[in-house]
Amino acid sequence: MPITLYQNDNDDVPHRGAIYSFRPIFWLEPPLWLLRNIQYAPLPGTASVQKPELLRDAFRTGYNDNQEDVIARAKVRYVIVLSSDLEARNRIMHDVLVAPTYTLDASTHRPEFLEQVRTNKYPWFFHLYPDPDFPAIGECYINFRQIQALHKGFLQEGKLQFTLTPDAIRAVLDRYKQYLSVDRREVSR
Repeated sequence: MPITLYQNDNDDVPHRGAIYSFRPIFWLEPPLWLLRNIQYAPLPGTASVQKPELLRDAFRTGYNDNQEDVIARAKVRYVIVLSSDLEARNRIMHDVLVAPTYTLDASTHRPEFLEQVRTNKYPWFFHLYPDPDFPAIGECYINFRQIQALHKGFLQEGKLQFTLTPDAIRAVLDRYKQYLSVDRREVSR
């Protein structure tokens, strides 16, 4: 059996390798709908729902700094903090770099895809195999194409009581460096 990727973690402060169950503000995918003509009273309130592609002024209304209220379908994902401990723990720095994880599921993924993720055939994925001692996270993968900065305020809750081991986080970061150095022409083939 391979060495575990995870270890217990009672540290409530964000740090490298910490894992959070996070509401996916930034990982929204189409379709999106815009809310217009919002009336907050009388309760429960009303709004019209519009497709952005049908509104010529979508995100260009001049109202509220060109911001729109959006409805989207989203899913809670685990995110892993990649920022250094110095950056993650620094109260002055408001953002941390995080990587979302995606569940590997034999009922929804093709067998070829499962095998290729498990054998690291995709340079933009990192496979996290299941660990019976830490069943909450299950079998999943990190998608390096979705790594981004996240405000620490979103990580106030959802902290899991385990973290990646130092060896596991080092392996993730080494693989990420390899991904960044891959010639993009090779990836698109």
